[in-house]
Amino acid sequence: MRNSIFSLTIFILSFLPALAQEETGKKVAVYYQDGSVFVGQVISEKADGMKLRLSTNDTIAVNPFFIKKIRDWKNNGVFHYEKGYFANVSFSLGSSSYFGSHGEANLTFGKRFNEKWAAGIGVGRAGGELDVARSVFLYHSFTTLYGYGRYYLGKGTRKVKPYVDTRIGYGFIDEDVFFFNVNNEQNGGAYYSPGIGLHFASKNSVKWHISISRYSQNVSGTRTDNFGPFNNPIVTDYNAWSNSFMVRFGIEIK
Repeated sequence: MRNSIFSLTIFILSFLPALAQEETGKKVAVYYQDGSVFVGQVISEKADGMKLRLSTNDTIAVNPFFIKKIRDWKNNGVFHYEKGYFANVSFSLGSSSYFGSHGEANLTFGKRFNEKWAAGIGVGRAGGELDVARSVFLYHSFTTLYGYGRYYLGKGTRKVKPYVDTRIGYGFIDEDVFFFNVNNEQNGGAYYSPGIGLHFASKNSVKWHISISRYSQNVSGTRTDNFGPFNNPIVTDYNAWSNSFMVRFGIEIK
């Protein structure tokens, strides 16, 4: 009987360290050099690495050679990626100098090089009104190809990271516009769109962002109005910049 009780006591005591670790092990986020992020509860921690229990109940061994940093998990499970490739989709809307409207949609593919810098390439569609001369307005529509750059300001909070970004490229005119006895032959030109915004952390691979940007597109061409005095056409040559402040909303995946 004594032997049975002693054996049972030893058996139970042998499990107490594991149970204690399971209950009291802190939850951390481990950031690898390649941008990978592992979130889990610390089961054991030694000089040659640590073991984490993930939310899937799987156990992984973390190699200290690849670790960039380790942070306590205090933000309801949200995080930012700091390295790796991403795809970004955004939509923006703004107004021109004479209360016309501008709209833009962008698709960007890029790479995060570290916690500060990211760059990529993208394609966009933009359209709106432009005041090219006194009482001479026109509508333009462009397909833009651009290079993209982003820089995060300071450290930010873990939930929100402020940033500045820019798109620089070229806008290709979609088509000439002919309506109501008005012929408008347009040419494309340089495209530039700097902005400042906020990037929001999340619990998964999809992150939201919002920004205010300046849309600038060069456009040139000739507008012919075929209803001038005595039926003489009015011809206006122009080379102007279409400028608009835009509010941009978007999502970034991975």
